Amino acid sequence: MGEGVVGMGVDIEWGVLPVEVAEAWRTAVDRHHGTDAERCEAFERYERSGAVFQTAWDSMRDLKRAMRKLGMLCGHRQPNSIEMPAEVAELAGDYFAVQQHITEGTPLPDGVEPANVEALRSYLAACDELLARMPYGGTRGIPAYKLSDNSPWLIQPEEIRSAMEVYQRSAGCEEIRRIVDPESWDEWIAYITTAAEHGGFRMG
Repeated sequence: MGEGVVGMGVDIEWGVLPVEVAEAWRTAVDRHHGTDAERCEAFERYERSGAVFQTAWDSMRDLKRAMRKLGMLCGHRQPNSIEMPAEVAELAGDYFAVQQHITEGTPLPDGVEPANVEALRSYLAACDELLARMPYGGTRGIPAYKLSDNSPWLIQPEEIRSAMEVYQRSAGCEEIRRIVDPESWDEWIAYITTAAEHGGFRMG
């Protein structure tokens, strides 16, 4: 896992997608099956599902400032990235094909050694654990670093719920509406509340 990157926008998705939403996404991105019209229709179904929250990074920073003001974030230090093992680096151009083999069961590229596959499997598992890690056991809100870049950090249901408990005690805090657009704030609060029932949410 490399250093986080902040792009032009942020695409956030529920941690666990319902089967029909996941299927819509797979159809939308699979260029080898279906027509352009079918892929467009699948993408629209994915976007309408409520599983996705899209915003610009400027807006995301405002949301984060508001959450920090209310005490919904905790300031735990971002963990160090996991160093890629040599056996994984050896995969070079086969990396993503082997990753797809591990996660989706697609055919393994010719010539890839089992040791390299297992090294990547262990590396991906370690990265997943790091991205999902809950400082303080999720009892002090959402770690601020998880909302700071496009790395696929997983914000866990426990973290969301503890943040929402703080927010509910604040009675909305009118000052927040001078920091962030009220409509954007209401949409964000509604989204993360629902996301807590779907495995949290993942940055992207």
